[in-house]
Amino acid sequence: MILAKEFISAPAQKTGHLLSNLEPIQFWILPKPQNWYSPTVMVWISIVDVHKRGPFRRVLDVGSCESQSLETVRFVAIVESGGPDYITVHGRRRSQRSSEPVNLEAIRLIKSVAKVPIVANGDVFCLDDVDRIIKATRVDGVMAARGLMENPALFAGYSTTPWGAVEKFLHLNMTLGPLPHQLTVHHVGEMMLKMLNKKERSSMVDSSSNTVELLDWLDERFVLARPSDEGFGKGVHAVRIV
Repeated sequence: MILAKEFISAPAQKTGHLLSNLEPIQFWILPKPQNWYSPTVMVWISIVDVHKRGPFRRVLDVGSCESQSLETVRFVAIVESGGPDYITVHGRRRSQRSSEPVNLEAIRLIKSVAKVPIVANGDVFCLDDVDRIIKATRVDGVMAARGLMENPALFAGYSTTPWGAVEKFLHLNMTLGPLPHQLTVHHVGEMMLKMLNKKERSSMVDSSSNTVELLDWLDERFVLARPSDEGFGKGVHAVRIV
């Protein structure tokens, strides 16, 4: 998954290296839809996923009144006329906060009228959430965004991020990236959300201005394996240095 805008603006050597390692690519279009049909992107595009701020935001404004439901049904038909392989539905209105529960009835309505597979998105943080949403909406699949940020191994059945995932992320970031440092720290902080207290998270952010300093900070507190070390990427629980 990559932002189309970031793909276009990245240096050629980085995109070339990325494409040689990750293919096909899923582009997450956010928030300006004009990025996705750039010739640079279209050569490699596999999936277009339009977020709730994109041009299809009306499909998310499903309410209880009949007029809104009818509008949604009509809009699903319009989207389907473009020939998508499937449609992902984020079950919140644009004005809603992520703390508000998703509208499962709205997703179920869209599923009931759609001719292509429907994938539900929103409030997915564990496999129990997946089962609950499928049961309530009868969708064909479920995706996660925030849930995967906090736990990339969610769909593998882990309730929290296994330590090996942190090690692999840091290695891949150094090999294929690196991401801008702020993004790197943000991803690590999300994955280690249940491993660090508030003071430690603040310290991690304040004490590192680049990836090397971030690795030093982690090495001082945790057993952080490298690819040449035995057990790299396989640990489940973080081992603290005392």
